[in-house]
Amino acid sequence: MELLPHDVVEYILERLDAKTLLKFTAVSKQWKSSIIQCRSFQTRQMLHRKQSGKTDVVLVSLYDGSGSNPNIEALRTLVVGSTVSVKIPTSWENKFYQVCNSSCDGLICLYYRYDPSIVVNPTTRWHRTIPPCNYQLEAFDRIRQLVSRSPGFGKDKINGTYKPVWLYNSAEVVFDFTTNAWRYIVPASPYLIYHSQDPVHCDGSLHWFTKGDETNILALDLHTETFQVIPRPPFLHSLLLLIESIICSIHDRLCVSERIWPEQVIWSFDSEDKTWKKIYSIDLKTTPYWRRNNIWRTFTPLSVLGKDKLLFYDGESSDGPLVTLDLKTKYYDIAYKCNFKAYKALCYVPSLISILYRATWNCCYHTTQMLRRKQSGKTDVVLVSSYDDSASNPDIEALRTLVVGSSVSVKIPTKWENKIRPLVSPSPGFGKEKINETYKVVWLYNHAEIGLKRKGITTCEVFDFTTKAWRYIVPASPYLIHQHQSPVYCDGSLHWLTEGDETNVLSLDLHTETFQVIPKPPFLPCLPLLGTCMCSLHDRLCVSERVWPEQVIWSFYSEDKTWKKIYSITLKTTPYWLSNCIMAFAPLSVLQNDTISQSSILGWFICNI
Repeated sequence: MELLPHDVVEYILERLDAKTLLKFTAVSKQWKSSIIQCRSFQTRQMLHRKQSGKTDVVLVSLYDGSGSNPNIEALRTLVVGSTVSVKIPTSWENKFYQVCNSSCDGLICLYYRYDPSIVVNPTTRWHRTIPPCNYQLEAFDRIRQLVSRSPGFGKDKINGTYKPVWLYNSAEVVFDFTTNAWRYIVPASPYLIYHSQDPVHCDGSLHWFTKGDETNILALDLHTETFQVIPRPPFLHSLLLLIESIICSIHDRLCVSERIWPEQVIWSFDSEDKTWKKIYSIDLKTTPYWRRNNIWRTFTPLSVLGKDKLLFYDGESSDGPLVTLDLKTKYYDIAYKCNFKAYKALCYVPSLISILYRATWNCCYHTTQMLRRKQSGKTDVVLVSSYDDSASNPDIEALRTLVVGSSVSVKIPTKWENKIRPLVSPSPGFGKEKINETYKVVWLYNHAEIGLKRKGITTCEVFDFTTKAWRYIVPASPYLIHQHQSPVYCDGSLHWLTEGDETNVLSLDLHTETFQVIPKPPFLPCLPLLGTCMCSLHDRLCVSERVWPEQVIWSFYSEDKTWKKIYSITLKTTPYWLSNCIMAFAPLSVLQNDTISQSSILGWFICNI
């Protein structure tokens, strides 16, 4: 496997099941740290499992009224169609828990009375406890019985954060994993909710039936934490009908199963046109299994198997909690037999996902905050002191930051305030791998210029933050690089200008760690490059070229692999450009109203073009 490129290894591993990957964590430290424990890899692996066509179910033991039952197991998983189920060992084997009605990314949420709730991944056996909210404590102290309300558990689609939510008819609270505490949602729900129906999560929102003269479906967007009422379902007219109606999620689409003799109909909500559509109809006259003790029961739909087969949960059956029904043949079958009926069944996707603790989730928050800052239109600059040939200079500061357009700058205190080093040639590159989101420091240097006698003409080293060590990239660059031009990072790659008869732009993909040459720029025939500088404008590779009487900025379009001229500055009309200076100013950013921020060895300034 060491002979395979890193991206090929990832491509193979993400198609394996989660249990196999857990075993592989003991095979290779690199696989464990840079692949298997990477959130983006975990997400891709989970999506492959969803697309595999397999339906996985987790069974959670429920309280059956008996003091103790040796046959009860906390968790058990199975693949529908398989005769084998797997018991999941837990540390709460002798405790009964209820389970939230929905699974998110392979995670389920357990709760019971005033006890702390538990978010658990049945596949990896990872779990995290959640302290009880005030409602759990107050309700149990007041009525001293099982809390009938159920929390919801879902995922914010925008930030990717998971949220347990308690909604009761006086207030709403959501658990914040970053602070490990509950907080109130304001404003609260404008409707009373029907507590006998557990909330359901799908498509980034939690859903409840409302209570009142008219029954509606209330949705809580987990990103904005605001409530809205979904367009009125045509089949819900009163609270009495809710006894025979079940809200559910089938393949992440909001559904309601309604039983009105002689049919059980499953409706699906189309979020695009805000309408309800009938997707399945079951003729109860031809399905005698649906009749129990002379009562026609409404089973909970869990999933669609194949084209015309449905999977249902039957919580009252003594034969087993899972039932399949073929809509064409009207044939039903027990999908899983067990000796104990007190099980709640949920569909889930076996995954490697876990909810990271505060320090890591702060990174997610910081990423979101950073994106908002990028979109704010403000341009921030950091000034770094470099060597000025003097032995010491009290006016030199290691770091200072400012916002372009502001008259105020901020000194950043550092531990190396008195250590001003001369500029290094060649300089290292620093960037971020887009796939695994890891940061990398890279040194690429020519052997001849630093007196090395090695095979090849260049050496490339990368610093691995997981091992805190440098390692070589093999093979290294096949081209000599221009040592006096610093590498530029953009779009997941580092870029250098090459030396030789022809000047090209050399690119290193930080994910695959392979080199490639970008199509030849039409404006770089050969050295010298003193009037040319490479830069990044809004994460797009650019080259600024100074050929009197113009300074032209070219941009590389990765879509069609071409260079296009995006700005042209007439030097005759810009007296700030020193006519006897052969160096090109380095563009830093594009400000509003066609203004470019630029820097040089003399300082930095802005130019309206």
